[in-house]
Amino acid sequence: MKDKIIEISKELNIDLIGFTSVDVFSEVKHAIEIRKGEGDISPFFSLDIEKNTNPLQVWDEAQSIISIGISYKYDLPIGANKSNCGKISRVAWGRDYHIVLMDKMDSLIKAVQKYYPLLEYKAFTDTGFLLDRAIAERSGLGFYGKNGFIIHPLYGSYIFLGHILINHNIKEKEQSISSRCGLCRRCIKCCPTGALGEGQVFHSKKCISYLTQKKEFLTRIERKSIGNHLYGCDVCQEVCPINKEALPSNEKQFYPDSYYVRPSLKEIIEMDNRTFKNVFGSTSAGWRGKKNLQRNAIIVAGNIKGVENLQLLKNTLKDQRWDIRLYAMLSLLEYGDIGKELLEKSLELEDEEFKKKFNIAKA
Repeated sequence: MKDKIIEISKELNIDLIGFTSVDVFSEVKHAIEIRKGEGDISPFFSLDIEKNTNPLQVWDEAQSIISIGISYKYDLPIGANKSNCGKISRVAWGRDYHIVLMDKMDSLIKAVQKYYPLLEYKAFTDTGFLLDRAIAERSGLGFYGKNGFIIHPLYGSYIFLGHILINHNIKEKEQSISSRCGLCRRCIKCCPTGALGEGQVFHSKKCISYLTQKKEFLTRIERKSIGNHLYGCDVCQEVCPINKEALPSNEKQFYPDSYYVRPSLKEIIEMDNRTFKNVFGSTSAGWRGKKNLQRNAIIVAGNIKGVENLQLLKNTLKDQRWDIRLYAMLSLLEYGDIGKELLEKSLELEDEEFKKKFNIAKA
């Protein structure tokens, strides 16, 4: 069965595949408890320590785990950063990886079931309880980098991970890959917000990727930290020497339209629901909704000051949504006297509740 799984995985263009037991991930349990105690658990993480670390708590019939990895590295000529454009992380350049990976894993097992009809499975991406990186590391797909990602010697950390619980025992001698980070600290040094620390320390709520997805109100420090990022952040991966030499992806579904790399702030802010669905509905950048992207574009327009962005913020003061108007006013504050003059005229038209929120937010 193992040989057949590997054979079919190659036919499906799955770059990496490994196998591991359903033993408890005891080292992960300890790490989660530490982060929980320090308040560093991301709100996007499905916290249930037993299910996070014990595969049998997720499915009691599981006997082995298959771990897969697919490269998404594409290097495109993106040109110079423009003041009227924002950045979108590589994870969202192509089709939503959750969909692609689930399709691949379903196709893989369904093909294997033709030879082993009693085989049953449950497939997951990073939305499941178990930690796909811990599974990948124990399955020999790579080592934990200082940036917290799983790094493969050939594909680097630009790999999407998925895992499959199966009701068949595949005996596999687990061989971990030794870290190749050495004395390199580039990811730690270059993280704009200091989210990375020594010894796999990760302050999730400082991470720019988290901030661009956060629904709750963003403070001025958080807004400034976003810089020109509309969704996600690749800094800790872009500076990694292993990633610079990593093999490119062969998965066409991850090949991006140039629009997704540096989209126009104006187009994002003025986008209607239909356009959002057509443009971002099939990418992972769309999962937090249209308004989240628009809010980020407004923040970027405040961080990257220019005549065009100033006019864009001025126009946004007329938006029917109070929170969008609020963020537009906060971004106008970054423009000094001219921005302050514009927002004060608009603020006069708001009710007392709005003014109260604005005064709290601008502090």
